Amino acid sequence: KKADRVRLVNGQGTEAVKGFEVRVSVTTTDASAFSTVLTGLALNNANTVQEFALPAGTAASYVQLRVLDNWGSACCVSLRSFEAVSDALGGIPSYAGTSPSVSSYLDASSRAEAMLDADPATAWLTAGGATGQYVELRLEDERNRVRLRERRRRERGHAGHQRVDPRERRRLQA
Repeated sequence: KKADRVRLVNGQGTEAVKGFEVRVSVTTTDASAFSTVLTGLALNNANTVQEFALPAGTAASYVQLRVLDNWGSACCVSLRSFEAVSDALGGIPSYAGTSPSVSSYLDASSRAEAMLDADPATAWLTAGGATGQYVELRLEDERNRVRLRERRRRERGHAGHQRVDPRERRRLQA
């Protein structure tokens, strides 16, 4: 598995992510397994996709965004979207479909899943300050994505047409 870049869409106002680290692990979610591959500064610009390139060839099974600070709020961090992207998957976000792990969330409507629902009105909102908050994504295995794509293609038939059983086709032609 490989990650070429990360994308984030910040929350609004002083709760938005400012300084951050992107950390990766190729094995587990144990804190000691992660290493920092990027330190960045996000703009305080809600609803704008910000993309950050990772070092070439970054191998990762898990990608963690660790917040160093926000734009001034003592309350929390707000993040509307976080994605890891692989060029091998055509720039499509790589996400294994499991719930992301997080350091905290404010309430049930502010859970990390809100970052993955494609709704710009929802966000992950942390509980208890900004420093050290994190979210971890497990990346999808490229082979699984290819297998799923091939299975869907077989189920649909070629060129997206509905597959017709040959016996049914003969019956319809008679």
